[in-house]
This record gives sequence, structure tokens and C-alpha cells, in this order.
Amino acid sequence: MNHAKPPSHRAFEADSDAQTAWAQSNPLLIVLACFVAFAAVAACAVHGFDQPGYALAFGAIIAAGEAFRVRLPGGREAAPLGAATGLAYAVLTEVGHQPALHNASQAVAVAAFGFLVGSVPHLAVRRPATLDYTARRFLMVALTAWLFRMFYLRWVLGTRVDNPRLLQPDPLDPTFLSRHLHSLAVGSATAGFLLLAIVGDGVVGSILQAGQHRRPILAAARDEATFTTRVGLAVVATTLLVCLASRTMSIWVLPALCLPLAFTQLALRRYARIKEVHLETIRALSRITEVAGLTQPGHARRVARTCQRIGRELGLSEAQLLDLEYASLMHDIGQLSVAEPVHGGRTAPLSLVRQRELARAGAEVIRRAGALGNAAEIVEHHPDPFGAAGPLPSRILRVANDYDDLAGAQPESAERTEALRHIRLGLAVHYDPAVVESLSRMVGE
Repeated sequence: MNHAKPPSHRAFEADSDAQTAWAQSNPLLIVLACFVAFAAVAACAVHGFDQPGYALAFGAIIAAGEAFRVRLPGGREAAPLGAATGLAYAVLTEVGHQPALHNASQAVAVAAFGFLVGSVPHLAVRRPATLDYTARRFLMVALTAWLFRMFYLRWVLGTRVDNPRLLQPDPLDPTFLSRHLHSLAVGSATAGFLLLAIVGDGVVGSILQAGQHRRPILAAARDEATFTTRVGLAVVATTLLVCLASRTMSIWVLPALCLPLAFTQLALRRYARIKEVHLETIRALSRITEVAGLTQPGHARRVARTCQRIGRELGLSEAQLLDLEYASLMHDIGQLSVAEPVHGGRTAPLSLVRQRELARAGAEVIRRAGALGNAAEIVEHHPDPFGAAGPLPSRILRVANDYDDLAGAQPESAERTEALRHIRLGLAVHYDPAVVESLSRMVGE
């Protein structure tokens, strides 16, 4: 029997995904970003724009970087080119031996323009979840501009950005050496502000991830730190390169200065696309057992969603969550290679020996496929009792699989309660208590 969904059902799933994305967005963060943007635009409308050509050049590159943002596996979003260009304009002090005259409000307004224009194509294709990441990047640029241009340059140094003597020391001046030391201090402070901005963005991201997905704050911080180490340092390096090179070069070399990071972002897009196609292929392969009538329609996808929810709450890393998704989608594939598959695919009522036989067969198929990380190990150990101390992803997969086998595709309240009762009877013997408690919270919601 062919269990393929009609196109209308897929359209309904797309609408549901969009509604879920809106529900997971943080309204406070978005409102704060809008307020900061409107305040900056209003200030520029009152005081006017300085050096509009420079502002337009930076705003255009910010918009281009945002338009070609990258959505990485796990839902994380990155736009290193837009972030680096926005930060560079926020801390820019000189262009072509001429002082950069813009103030903090203008830097924030230009960033708002670039982020808004770059976000239009993504909002047009119903990807509202990207608003959180866009708001984070914008607020990071706005805070850096305010701290650097208003706090450091004006209050700490007691000088104005448009003071040529601050930016162009005279070699004949007896204080020439001290001025160079002063420039070195400004450069060091710039690097410090940029690193502070990246770290601050990571802290905000950790808090948002912990709140939206009920992740442990330490696990969320670990993933943010890993991402910051890989991408954030490249953003800081490019920002410093633009600021230093712009002091002696014309603004028209700005695109050339951003080329290294542009190629990096292009490589990230290709990597993300490959991972997306890979995951879609695995999802398609997981339906083979459904089409053959060996498992219930949608069983693998439901188990995968349950595993992801429990895995995030129990603090699995992003790499472990990806391996767990692969394993949950392919955990029944072994039924295609055994002489007597289980009709209907309900493995929860089977004996432990039979479950292990099917799990080993599935793990062997996954190993031969290759390029699925630790999915084979997770599938092989998922029938093991809790006392066997298998890996946490395997224990999560067992609870999610058995619950779906017992509850069915669209369980009523009584069926969910009965399935949970059955699983609780095996608590601390067959199932991990922490995993069962996480499942109970998910079902209760």
C-alpha cells in the first residue's frame, strides 16, 4: 500500500511549521530591536546623515550578507558577512585618511536598513524564525556602536570622532610616539569591544535556547561557544581587517576586504545544503519500511521528533542530536534484512533477544551506508535495558520508540496514559528515569 501524503497534506505541514516558528520566536527581543531601530532612525532624521556614500556602501554589503544568510543543521542561522560589516561600520574611525564622522545613531540606522532589506526575501518564503537571529545580530551591532562611539571615544577618551588630530598624528609632533601608543590603545580597545560583542551575543543565544527548548543552560552555552569559536572569530578578524585597511584605502575597496568572509559564507551555504539534502535522503529512506507495510505510517518521523525534544531537554550537543535524528529515522531499517520481519513494526512487545536481533541488523545496514556518524551504535544499543548503561541517545530512542508503538499515530488521552503507565512499570529496569520524566512532561503539554 502506498502511504504517500497528498500535496495538500504537505502544504498543511508547511503552514504548521511556519506557525510553530512564529510561536517559538521571542517577541521581547524583536520588539526591543524594533524600538532601537526606530529611535536611531528618528535621531538621524533630526540631526541628518554624515558621509552618506560610506553609509550606503556599508548598508548594501550588510543587506547582501543577510540576504545570503546560512541556515545550519539544527536550525541555527549564521550571516557572518552582514554581522562583520555592521560591526565594522560601528567601530570605524577613519576612511582614506579622512575621519569617519558618523555617530552611534547613524551606525545603528545603517545596520537596521541592511538587516531589514536583507530579511525581506526570507520573510517572503515564510521563515519567521529567522527574526530571532536577525534581532540578535542587530542588537549586537547597536550595542557595540553605542559603547564604542558614545562611551569609549567620547566619554573615556574625552574626544570627538571627527577630530582629525585624534586620527591623523603629525610625524613632526614631539608627542608622535605617544600618539602612536594612543592609536594602539584605540585598536586594542576596538578588538576588545568586538570580542565582547561576540561573547555577549553567545550569552543571549544560550539564554534563548534554554528558554525556548528547555535546554540546560550549560549545554546551550557549550553549543554557542563551539559556534562562536568557529564563526565568531572570523567575524572579528574581518571587522578588524576592514577597519585597519580602510584607514589608508578608499571605501571602494570594501567589497575586496569582505571577500574572504564572503567565500567563507558561501562555503557554509554549500555545507548546509549538503547536510540538508543528506537529511532529506535519510527521511525518504526511512519510509521504505512504511511503504513495505513493516511499520506504521509516520512512525519514524514521530519517533524522531520525540527524540529531538527529549534530547534537547537532557542536554545533548548539536552533533549528538543530529546523530540521534539519523538513528531514530533509521532504527527499523533492519526489518528489511531479516527472514521474519515484525508485521506492523511494533517492537515494544517483543522479547529482548528479538529486539536485539533487529537492532543489530539495522546497525549493520547503517554501517554499510556510512556517513551517518554514530547512528549505528545508537541503533544497536537502543534495546539494551537501563542497567546495561548504554549511551544516553540509545536510551532516549528506546523510550520514544516504545511510547509510539504503544500509543499509536494519533493517541487519545486514555491511550497516552496507558502507554506512559506501561513505560513507568519498567522504570529503572528497562527505561532511564530521566528520559521517562522528560517524555511525561512532553506528553502532558
